[in-house]
Amino acid sequence: MKTLSPIRKNIIFYKAVSKEEPVSKPISKCKKKTISLQFFCEKDKKFIKSGKISLLRKKKILEFCKEAFFKGALLTQEDLALLLCTSISTIKRDIFDLNQEGFAIPTRGFIKDIGRGISFKSKIIELHKKGVSINKIAAILWHSEIIIRQTIDEYQKVVDLYHRNIPIKNIHILTNISIKLIKEYLEI
Repeated sequence: MKTLSPIRKNIIFYKAVSKEEPVSKPISKCKKKTISLQFFCEKDKKFIKSGKISLLRKKKILEFCKEAFFKGALLTQEDLALLLCTSISTIKRDIFDLNQEGFAIPTRGFIKDIGRGISFKSKIIELHKKGVSINKIAAILWHSEIIIRQTIDEYQKVVDLYHRNIPIKNIHILTNISIKLIKEYLEI
């Protein structure tokens, strides 16, 4: 007799952009992965009963993004707005609040360094300057140790050139690093 595997309750399936897809490719052309997300769990009930819906939404943003990341996909802010039935501006505010609380949210924008937010590379340097180890930074910011080391080297190159009185515009030309990121590095 064939036995059925237990059905997981409160799970949804969602198509998200594969983590491997480059930034240069339009999302509509990117390879998608169907991932399962735990939409609701028993612990979520306490947020609803207490009326703390905004806290539940922030919890879900973090959980969904982590789940997607570990399953090889990245969610966008638009994905999160759709999944949580809210506006993109609410998602942006929630992510900003979570960042202020010390959480790094592994959205596609953060992992791929897209958009107007502070670059994950600046966050790497901030943690490095605080003495946080490379492997710990990698775990906190959802990037490999290789990326962390490359970013630290890149930062050092920018600072060295700046201390030699090389103008920011020329540092940009020499390093192919965006002027925005160069300014962020120099403010740290």
